Amino acid sequence: ETCSIFVSRKNKLTELRSCIGNDNLINMLIEPSWLAEATMLPLAFALVREDPVLDLEVLRSVKPTASRIAMVASGGCTAAHLAEHVDYLHLIDPNPAQLALTRLKLHLLRTAALNERLEMLGHLPLAATERHQRLLDVYEELDLAHDCFGPIEQVADLGPDFAGRYERLFVQLQKRLSHHAEWKQILSLENPALQAQ
Repeated sequence: ETCSIFVSRKNKLTELRSCIGNDNLINMLIEPSWLAEATMLPLAFALVREDPVLDLEVLRSVKPTASRIAMVASGGCTAAHLAEHVDYLHLIDPNPAQLALTRLKLHLLRTAALNERLEMLGHLPLAATERHQRLLDVYEELDLAHDCFGPIEQVADLGPDFAGRYERLFVQLQKRLSHHAEWKQILSLENPALQAQ
């Protein structure tokens, strides 16, 4: 039987308590140390979870040939995807860390092979000491502060693509939900009608 947490606003807390247990509910409601640490990180999120192919399709439908575009830097993934398809890419973002990450990703796209990019960003294994040195080299080349994404030791350990606040949240959610089989079942549903139940 699956847990129905969000069926009724009126009974949400009761249903949540019955699904995950009172102790887990209390632990979730008390601000854990990882949350306090995550809020201090300059990088809000490191990965864009939207499909950049859709942005490219819109761009091509509006102007089929290369053009000039302005966009929010965000996690840099969409900018990296669109960079080779436009004449000029103007990036804006209220958060300097997001701009720095996008600059890093665009730099790696120009200067590093695919596996090197994946190692540097944290998607493939790389010794933290090696990533640390590579980050320092790129920070120097791009004139970025050594803590532009957060403490460099943590960024070197995880990789920049896993050093944002949202990424920290997702790790904690995964830890907390991993032992609840009903959540795995709910999250694996692909049919919207079944998801709505």
